[in-house]
Amino acid sequence: MLSTIRNCCYAAAMLLLVHPAADAMTLSVKCGGHGGLSSINAALRVLQAAGGGEPSTINVSGACRENILVQNIDRLTLNAVDGASITDASNGTAEVIDVAGSKGFTLNGFTVTTTCDATCLASGGYDVISCYFGSDCLLINNVVSGAGNGAGIGVYALSRVTVEGGSVRNNWAGLFANDNGEMFVLGTTIQGNSYGVYMNHGGNIAFRAGIDGVTPTTITQNAAQGIYTNIGSSLNVKGPASISNNGAEGIWLALGSDAFIGGGGPGPVTISGNGGPGVAVNDASVALFGNRAQVTGNGQTDVACNATTAVTHGVLTNIGGGLTNCPEGAPASDNVGLNSSFIMAGTGSSVMRAFILTDSADPGCFVTLNESNAAGAGETVFCGVRAPSLYGGRPGVMLTVFFQQPIPDGAVLWLNVRQNGARQYGPPVVCLTSDGC
Repeated sequence: MLSTIRNCCYAAAMLLLVHPAADAMTLSVKCGGHGGLSSINAALRVLQAAGGGEPSTINVSGACRENILVQNIDRLTLNAVDGASITDASNGTAEVIDVAGSKGFTLNGFTVTTTCDATCLASGGYDVISCYFGSDCLLINNVVSGAGNGAGIGVYALSRVTVEGGSVRNNWAGLFANDNGEMFVLGTTIQGNSYGVYMNHGGNIAFRAGIDGVTPTTITQNAAQGIYTNIGSSLNVKGPASISNNGAEGIWLALGSDAFIGGGGPGPVTISGNGGPGVAVNDASVALFGNRAQVTGNGQTDVACNATTAVTHGVLTNIGGGLTNCPEGAPASDNVGLNSSFIMAGTGSSVMRAFILTDSADPGCFVTLNESNAAGAGETVFCGVRAPSLYGGRPGVMLTVFFQQPIPDGAVLWLNVRQNGARQYGPPVVCLTSDGC
């Protein structure tokens, strides 16, 4: 009898926690509490029993230790109350929050943490939060961490995730977009992961300022690339944003990936202090730089074109003075004329030397004799990379021509010059040993 009374009272309590099924439902969960709903999964069972056709809200307090599957439940909101947290109960063998086939899912204000010991690290990867099978997820001001073999936040085929504020730390990948999954990131900090962002198989991520229009997205102190893209992925980074102090490249574009960097709200897109190039453009990839892109002070060339199929636009004008080997806008080669003013002193009037500014330090330079009014048998010509003091240490090619006899006054010599990665071919200038030639 007592059991029957208790069950009846519990059922009545459940009815008090919810509105009628025809209206929006609101449930309250106190994780670790006694009586009422003490887990998010228990609240989900109540919603599913009620049919789940209307918008539903679960307000959560306490420290929850569970793995949550939100499957085929539309318009569900989970709100954290007084700093509520959700911690993995599977030792990294399942997502902490798994959203499948659900539209309008919102997660607001939680600390969400997975655990992953040595056994977990040797197994398949699981995310902290995963959104897939046509789901639509909005994540607001959450702290997401701990997926040593997965992503903090992952989006997959036919799904979209919006991340507003919060932070994503200490995961294999902070953010992961795969199989044409889409993600919008607004004013979020992505720090201390192996990869800050990992995009594959057509993943699409756009970064913007926070909803206040001024809070930047920050991608920093990740062990490898700040952003890694591969196999047709699409990246859009608008200001204000910072991609800095990552262990390898700031942004890596490969195998048909594309990126637009710059523009947006007040403040630049700053890419600096990374261990490798700020932006590396690889096979069949495209990088477009808009206004307010600042790609400077990286460990190697600020924008590196690593393949002849790499394409850039705006790299010569819109990266804030950073160094690049990308040949955008430069002719493939140049025809250079030298005269007797380039004869080196102390060589018996038999050597000409000149420097041409190219802004490329690539050692692959090629030079051939063209024509001359003082041609003779046995002339030889050499080219080499130099960075003389003439242009404040900016690089280019030094050309040296050896004649077999003294060069007559009025002599003119034309050369064909080409250098890999040349951004320009400046006019030839006299360059002495004391200048660095």
